[in-house]
Amino acid sequence: MNNTQDNPFRSEKALKRLRRRRNADMRFQGYGIVALGFALFALVFLISAIAWKASGASTYHVIRVDLELSPQTILPEGDASPKEITRNIEGFYSLVRNDLLTRFPEANETVQSKRAFSSLIDRMAVLPLARKVANEPHLIGQTTSVDVPLSDDVDMFLKGAAPRAIFLRVGEASSPMRNAEEDDFKIEVDRLNKVSAKIAAIGQHGAEPTVLLVADTSVARIKSMEDGNVILQMLTGRQEQFDGASVKAVIIPSPEDQRSVSDQQIAWALALKADGVIKRVPHFSLLTHTDSTYPELAGALAALVGSLLTMLVTAAVSIPMGIFAAIFLEEFAPKNRLTQIIEVNINNLAAVPSIVFGLLGATLLLGTFGLPRSAPLVGG
Repeated sequence: MNNTQDNPFRSEKALKRLRRRRNADMRFQGYGIVALGFALFALVFLISAIAWKASGASTYHVIRVDLELSPQTILPEGDASPKEITRNIEGFYSLVRNDLLTRFPEANETVQSKRAFSSLIDRMAVLPLARKVANEPHLIGQTTSVDVPLSDDVDMFLKGAAPRAIFLRVGEASSPMRNAEEDDFKIEVDRLNKVSAKIAAIGQHGAEPTVLLVADTSVARIKSMEDGNVILQMLTGRQEQFDGASVKAVIIPSPEDQRSVSDQQIAWALALKADGVIKRVPHFSLLTHTDSTYPELAGALAALVGSLLTMLVTAAVSIPMGIFAAIFLEEFAPKNRLTQIIEVNINNLAAVPSIVFGLLGATLLLGTFGLPRSAPLVGG
């Protein structure tokens, strides 16, 4: 007797269906692996994109100066109490500003230029220094190294965010030739065609870019150029530094009147960076400072602490209540219509997005009862 012929499950048709089913199962598993791989790739890409976008906030630029903490400036009234030292922001700010002004004589020529130079650093940027001296009064009268944050506008430019700039190496410059009629000078640059090509490409969009030439700590603005000859207007530094120096061009596409930083401020910032005074350092204060109207002083400490306290309140309320309610319903509560209604409502609540409960809580607690918005107890 042939078992293969008598058994309907061993027939050729049944085996063929079985093979098709197995092949379908293998294809389904393959589709699942591909879908899982794509999801993991999308997740990694998303996290990488977020980290890349946020990486600029993890560092910031500071001006590193050596200051003599003169008692005449820090303690104008002779009061060495921590409260008065902390309040004397103008005294600490004048120390930093005056130390930097000695590097740039052109910044002292007019009131407007001095005001423009002073805006490289916000007054409140010296508040951490004032607090440090208030906590360590023995520093008064001594010389100490201080890191002061740059203003947010200058910091964003040096990071390449706004206004955007194009940096090009254009080779060595010839000896400067002073123009007898005006206060400018002329040089020859090896690879000026690179700058001309970039300017032409930007000009197609209707913009008139600013072009700066940087040689060490000297910065000049291009007034005109033709056949490798460049006529420059000195912004900061000395003309002699262009003599045979390796020159770098900085092309800023946006017009000066549409930017938050001027050409002169950019020139000062580039000179300070070339001199090693400006450093890009990790932004640890992002985790130690709280809210501030000054972007360079703002931090996420209040948000981190508030989130942690809210999570603690939430856990303290929800974990015991959830565990005790589950134990009661499963082990002690009688099986009647009331417990069935409770279980159905629990299942329904689990299916509702949490933002709905958040809006309901905000409406009742904040709108109806008028409780404080920033209290972690209310959020929890």
